[in-house]
Amino acid sequence: MHQKNVVRTLIIAQVTIEKSVSDVVLISTDKAVQSNNIMGASKLLGELCLQAFFALTANTSKTKLFMVYFDNVLN
Repeated sequence: MHQKNVVRTLIIAQVTIEKSVSDVVLISTDKAVQSNNIMGASKLLGELCLQAFFALTANTSKTKLFMVYFDNVLN
């Protein structure tokens, strides 16, 4: 299940570049910042792979990547 955070993120990135989507927004959680478990680690890996993918295609693509984090506000 956790490979979906990486694989599906990269598939979406590839399709957005192929279709010349102008902006991509990745909404993540604080679990990726403080990855204490496999879910957080897979979210972090997905983010890192997405950043690398967009860095590799920056010269050939007009698609822009934005990443935002939502934090848990309830204890």
